[in-house]
Amino acid sequence: MPVDLQAAPGFLIDRNAHLIRLKVKRKIAELGLDLTNEEAAILAALNHHDGLRIGDLARILVRDTTTVTRQVEGLERKKCVFREAAAEDRRAVQVKLLREGIRRYQLFDPPLQKLKAEVFSGISEREEKILIKCLQKVKANLLND
Repeated sequence: MPVDLQAAPGFLIDRNAHLIRLKVKRKIAELGLDLTNEEAAILAALNHHDGLRIGDLARILVRDTTTVTRQVEGLERKKCVFREAAAEDRRAVQVKLLREGIRRYQLFDPPLQKLKAEVFSGISEREEKILIKCLQKVKANLLND
């Protein structure tokens, strides 16, 4: 019996994530910010917790540290962030926002909040909370090898 992809959770999660990434990429391009989705995610994470270590960013973004390091280097070239040794452990590297990173974040955050509202239109706050809780459980299951 053929699989109904429109009722397959993994397929639906993947396709929705793909569509969201495309819309975010388009929105960032419309704003002329010269950022990748991944760089925007790093700026958003740092806006909430400036001074995160590379490893913490990698865990938050579910990426490997090599990839996050490369993306942070790109943001450094764009004068959005800088890296420094952590005070408590000189071997650890913290990433901090610069004025340009804050400026770009402040430019893309409102349109992305509007996009989020559009994506979740017709979904109640209760349904959104249930969806988030379910997706967090799925993520935890996937990370629990």
